[in-house]
Amino acid sequence: MKVFSIPYFAALVLPVAFCASAAPKAYEALYSDLKPVLDGSIMDDAAWAKACWSEPFAQRMTGKTPKSATRFKALYTGDALYVAAECVESEMDKIADEHNAIEYWKCDVVELFAIPHKEEMIHLVYSARNNANDEIPGATAKRTRDMIGWAAKSRMLADRWTVEFCIPLNLLGVDPSAADVRMPFNLCRNAAPKKELSSWSAQVGNGNFKDANTYGTIILKATPASAAAAVKAAAARPHAISLLRRWQSVRADPLWKPILRTLPAEAAKLDALAAKLDLSRTDSAAFAETLAAVEKREADERVTKRVRIHRELFGD
Repeated sequence: MKVFSIPYFAALVLPVAFCASAAPKAYEALYSDLKPVLDGSIMDDAAWAKACWSEPFAQRMTGKTPKSATRFKALYTGDALYVAAECVESEMDKIADEHNAIEYWKCDVVELFAIPHKEEMIHLVYSARNNANDEIPGATAKRTRDMIGWAAKSRMLADRWTVEFCIPLNLLGVDPSAADVRMPFNLCRNAAPKKELSSWSAQVGNGNFKDANTYGTIILKATPASAAAAVKAAAARPHAISLLRRWQSVRADPLWKPILRTLPAEAAKLDALAAKLDLSRTDSAAFAETLAAVEKREADERVTKRVRIHRELFGD
């Protein structure tokens, strides 16, 4: 998967039965005990059958009906929020080839914006050609201890492309097990062949997709009592997706190499676990425990180094 360099655009929609809501826009995401298969396909996935479509997106600035329609569905499971978008495109042969990684917003992308907490605008970007980017605030990274992984998958069809996002509840820092969770939300699209920008919650006269004042609300409806305990527990621990992203980051960081050399067994175990980690499950205790041990060693080494440098500079 190619990763873009910095995030910014996207969105569109179709008619059909949708979840009605008055302005400002609101969408209710219900609990599902059936998890979507994260493969970019929506229509043939039973998990999406009961989720209703959103209202049609509107052109940015004008609020008019887009030439290329887009709509989305959302639901949440025992451990994550899922959002699926369908992007109609009559010129699929003109979908951007994405060779320009610097101006990635010119590509055909869907951008997801959610603000689960103050100062935490989470911005996820995914393209028709399965390329990803994100902006995760420092406050979110600190709150989750760098467990900021998420996943998505897109699929190109004859006259449209579809995308599914999987966003861990732990990344969002929300727990709908006891009551509804409401958060500012918008889904946006860039349709490159039409050079058209649109969004679910209309941004009439506003050129900035990041203007939270224009956002609607996504509501994670309270979990049924039978699943509440499981959702509460999952929301409190890192998802397998986040654990994997964190380990990949550590593995690729040259500054971590000295630590990993002192923990060859742990590093090998994490490599092996990562190779077969089931991202659809949260049952990843062994991975989490081993990764925590590696991170603790790094933290201890950092403290030891600081003490040594202080003594060298200032004595005991």
